[in-house]
Amino acid sequence: MTSLQKIICAAWLSFSFVACSNPEADRALIDASKSGNIEILNLAISDWGNVDAKGGKLMATPLHYSIVHGHTPIVERLLDKGADVKATDANGETPLHDAATFGRIEVVTMLLAHKADVNALTPDEKTSLDYAIDANVEKVIELLQQNGGKTGAELSIHVAARRSDKKAIQRHLDNRVDINLLDESGSTPVDYANKLDYKDTAEFLRKRGGKTSSELNLSKNKN
Repeated sequence: MTSLQKIICAAWLSFSFVACSNPEADRALIDASKSGNIEILNLAISDWGNVDAKGGKLMATPLHYSIVHGHTPIVERLLDKGADVKATDANGETPLHDAATFGRIEVVTMLLAHKADVNALTPDEKTSLDYAIDANVEKVIELLQQNGGKTGAELSIHVAARRSDKKAIQRHLDNRVDINLLDESGSTPVDYANKLDYKDTAEFLRKRGGKTSSELNLSKNKN
């Protein structure tokens, strides 16, 4: 990027940051985030590199890569420059999911301080707490829970049914969640248990008043 281009970008930055980005600097940012080279990172940032640029096999941001590769000073620098803590990679994972997976408690603390969504869900309905539990990282599990972290099953009775998590289902019922609550697709928890052939879960739900959406519609028509 030429000096003139930099001057123009500086003048119009508040209107169009994308137009001022530098693809070469973006690539350098991602590489520096993987290698931990903070000098290259700073140079790339000063050359109009986008701290939220996505690249690599995972189509992830520099923040994702710096966390995965364990470069905490890079993470801190990116956060100072306003990196998006809610950005997702090709797998739908946020930086907090990565930090939880690798047990990086210091980074988890930083991300939460920068307003990361502790209960952000991946496409397969997993939160950072799910990832920490899968990785058996006790300190991270405790920290996430202290900050309101829940598993995907705890967030939704429908997710609990899809995972055949009867304990989570019971917790929802104890909290007065409607056992026949319809989700965005118009399905009840029993619908999902039946669809996935979770017979025990379907029976568990039915004993507590659970019905399929078809049964609910039939009852409405009779009334």
